[in-house]
Amino acid sequence: MIGRIFNYQRYCIHDGPGIRSVVFFSGCTLRCQWCCNPESYMPESPQHYEVSLDQLFDLIQEDKAFYRKSQGGVTLSGGEPLLQPDFAAALLEKCRDQNIGTAIETAGDVPWGALSRMDGLVDWYLYDLKAIDNSVHFSCTGTDNTRILANFEKLCAKGEQVILRVPLIPGINIHSAFAHSIGRFVSRLSVQEIHLLPYHRMGEAKYRQLGLNYPLEGLGDALIEPGGRNESVEEFKVLLQNYHSNILIGG
Repeated sequence: MIGRIFNYQRYCIHDGPGIRSVVFFSGCTLRCQWCCNPESYMPESPQHYEVSLDQLFDLIQEDKAFYRKSQGGVTLSGGEPLLQPDFAAALLEKCRDQNIGTAIETAGDVPWGALSRMDGLVDWYLYDLKAIDNSVHFSCTGTDNTRILANFEKLCAKGEQVILRVPLIPGINIHSAFAHSIGRFVSRLSVQEIHLLPYHRMGEAKYRQLGLNYPLEGLGDALIEPGGRNESVEEFKVLLQNYHSNILIGG
């Protein structure tokens, strides 16, 4: 079986518990303006390559001792790993057979069948959510979020271990209205943790390398726009704590 990826990173500590290897799958349906991996949705990019299931799993097994000592494992990321559900499931099955911890980072914009294909294979879902309001979501990602929200609700209803990850972008969603809307949404669902991800510009150089304009050019690293009404990430966290107790900045 062959999959298509654009990166493989070892010794990661921010994509699930413990020390992890992260597999970056090619392809994504979203076009987030702040995306730090724009190459993920550019099939002509030289970073993409095909890899066999056995080749990839051999790489993963090289660090099995680190996973075991740190209670870590493997995270499938991207791009969107669930756009290659059969390859993803086969890889997770191999990890399961060797008692390697598993996680998937997903934006959830896939058919429900792709998510249900992972039943029994995933320890942690890292679910990215950019906006509750559909018009806001469409304006900053180019994609409707109806399916994303529906899949999130279904996943939580099944009792899966879900970490909600929320990128906070100045001028887009660092404000009290979003804090309250996402709080109301998650308050009725089973969510283990919420991770707030502050905006950064680490992917900006990639756009230049790919001959693209960075969509948020001119937006600095400041978490509050000068003269604007955006609350800081810390203030956002305080508002969200009215709805959920386990909230981290970063993750």
